Amino acid sequence: LSSSVLPLTAAVLTESALIFGGGDLWMKDAMQRSQSSSTERIASIGNFYGTTFAGAAVAVGVYSTGLLAKSYSWRTAGRRIAESLVLAGVTTTVLKAAVGRARPYTNMGSTHVSPFAFKEDYYSWPSGHTTVAFAVSSSLARSIDNAWVGSLLYLGAASTGAARM
Repeated sequence: LSSSVLPLTAAVLTESALIFGGGDLWMKDAMQRSQSSSTERIASIGNFYGTTFAGAAVAVGVYSTGLLAKSYSWRTAGRRIAESLVLAGVTTTVLKAAVGRARPYTNMGSTHVSPFAFKEDYYSWPSGHTTVAFAVSSSLARSIDNAWVGSLLYLGAASTGAARM
């Protein structure tokens, strides 16, 4: 394997082992034990950031700013966000259907899967909200190209993932 594929493969295998081995359950339990009104507010922001509406609003806002300012780079950034959202959405939807992991409310356990069931009850993984948040953050971070801003964007996306638990 090439040096660029190896870390990605390791990350996917590690996440799969954690997710389907129940590793996410202890994280969810720990997070729910430490809930407070402050963490609930942060979680609600993270949840909103991961909605398709928020992602589309950012893409349209950035692109529109580029039109108004006659800025090619802003228009490109807006298109890049929109493209990322479409690609991430298609990939996530295909993976959700192919994997078919049961949602927590079904009480079937983290290892229960029903591939290609095509039911909402089996669309738990990967997280659509987290995918949207990382698609927007990655696109913006690439366009802005500033380590501090990029770190904040990725922190926002990570908070979406945490909020989904």
